[in-house]
Amino acid sequence: MAAKLDSAEFKKVKNQCYRDYSDGFYVYCPPSPHKTTQDGVDYIVRYVGQPAMA
Repeated sequence: MAAKLDSAEFKKVKNQCYRDYSDGFYVYCPPSPHKTTQDGVDYIVRYVGQPAMA
């Protein structure tokens, strides 16, 4: 993840996680079913434009 998000902001977040969770932590991030960025945007827009279900 660090190789893809090599920025100062990400490093701050990563270092904070290591400080807050000294016993370790696990992040589950399955591969996305969306093949392109536009697929992901279309998915988000489809649900953001609808009212919440009660």
